[in-house]
Amino acid sequence: MPSPELPSRRFDRPSPPIKESRLPKRVAEKEGVPVYQGKGPEEYAQYVEAYFSAGERKLFETALAIAHDARRAGGRVFIVGGAVRDEILGTPSDDYELEFYGMDPQDVQRIAARYGRAKAAGRSFAVLNLMLPTGRHLDLTFPRRDSQVGEKHTDVEVHVDPNLSLKEAARRRDFTIGAMLKDPFSGEIYDPFGGREDAHKRLLRAVDPVRFADDPLRPMRGVQFVSRFGLRVDPATRQLMESMVPKLETLSRERTGGEWAKLLKSSRPSIGLQLMFDLGIIQRLYPELAALKETSQEIEWHPEGDVWTHTLMVVDAAALLVRRERLDAETARIVMWAALAHDLGKPATTAREDGRVRSKGHEEAGEEPARAFLERLGADKLLAQKVIALVKDHLWPVMQFMAERDGTPVTDAEIRRLAKRLAPATIEELTWVAQADHAGRGPFPDPREIDQYLLPEPYEAGHWLRERARTIGVGREKPRPLLLGRDLLALGFPPGEKIGVVLKLADECRDRVDATREDALAAMKGANTLDDAADALRTLLPPDASVRH
Repeated sequence: MPSPELPSRRFDRPSPPIKESRLPKRVAEKEGVPVYQGKGPEEYAQYVEAYFSAGERKLFETALAIAHDARRAGGRVFIVGGAVRDEILGTPSDDYELEFYGMDPQDVQRIAARYGRAKAAGRSFAVLNLMLPTGRHLDLTFPRRDSQVGEKHTDVEVHVDPNLSLKEAARRRDFTIGAMLKDPFSGEIYDPFGGREDAHKRLLRAVDPVRFADDPLRPMRGVQFVSRFGLRVDPATRQLMESMVPKLETLSRERTGGEWAKLLKSSRPSIGLQLMFDLGIIQRLYPELAALKETSQEIEWHPEGDVWTHTLMVVDAAALLVRRERLDAETARIVMWAALAHDLGKPATTAREDGRVRSKGHEEAGEEPARAFLERLGADKLLAQKVIALVKDHLWPVMQFMAERDGTPVTDAEIRRLAKRLAPATIEELTWVAQADHAGRGPFPDPREIDQYLLPEPYEAGHWLRERARTIGVGREKPRPLLLGRDLLALGFPPGEKIGVVLKLADECRDRVDATREDALAAMKGANTLDDAADALRTLLPPDASVRH
């Protein structure tokens, strides 16, 4: 177990530097700015299509067409922000921001209107949001200076100036890797603040320390960049981010929640989460997570250490599952949030008994802290419902698998009850969360070789439960009703509220004693009233029948 005086740095490992041979080469200096040769328009279009799809290529070509129209109107257009950063880091983008120089915003809006619905989205006409007929959108922005005029992050005066120099326009950006501009026609990349070199080193560095502090969200943006791109933080930038942590409390839940969502889409969420802890963000804003660091675990089952360390390993294991199993976006979203929240009940339930650390009932106890944590982030109702359901039952797969392996069969009825209990979450989602929980442990000392270590054994419980649930049709949905109202009407019963009582009893017979549709109909044969039908169904339920959860 890691010593509390010497915290593990396993979650502070940036990706290796990008090879120089993969980076754009310097070709010139223009307007006092170093220029590198990126991919030209046709090469980039092919790059996007090969990496994403023909649809994503069409989005880039639409952005290029708008840039052509603006150039014909006497303007100058650059691709800015994330798309340029991603190209430097080695991947194409599916999100484009165009910045227009030497043009009046109203003229740009008229051009944009040829392609879709253009609406002003920023102060002083600084941003146009262009919604395309395909449902995709493009951000169209203008060179500007932002001036902080008050204490709140919203107290900013925006001054659009189409004649700003490239360097001055880029100065408002937060990090150097996002402050580059690309000429969409020549492919040349203008790099006023050394973003290309910082990308090479996998370094996150603020563009302008004074302006960086204008937006309190920037520490959170830095955190998710670190996770997504495997970066280390420049020491001066780290100090800036840490000094801004108190201001995070002034932000809306939606703004911080958006950065959390991006963090959990990364391949190594643990890096950003640990950075949040090191900066003091977790301790200040998220007490439910902070408590995990102070909660120990039984070393036999969790040699990795405290619950925080375990949770970081679990979210990384979940991210790997998402990629390996190619989970769809919604399933991935639910699995990642549930992986993060799965052990929030341990701080309240952990105690030492008979010399061992135990957390009895931590699954159920996780409901309230998980709900509070998700509310802090402005999580939508469906996400909260699913995550809480998964937290409360995350040990069910392994416990029931072990019971069956030890000779106590798990019935179809029990699995159907699980599916109903989880809804709107699904058994399939539960198995991925439980599998990540299983993988996020260790390594374990090998009892045969004292100097050797073992990883967790393969998680058989997940495959077992997915197959059982799929066979009875409840892997991705809750059980369908055993009987419908029309079945009772066909038997001659009158419509009314009591039909609902009989239908629920039929489902209970199925879920407790595996009764079939035919069993239920046979039991009600000869019943004259709905009350008689209900009594007949109750005969299928032994009074001492126990329900194993």
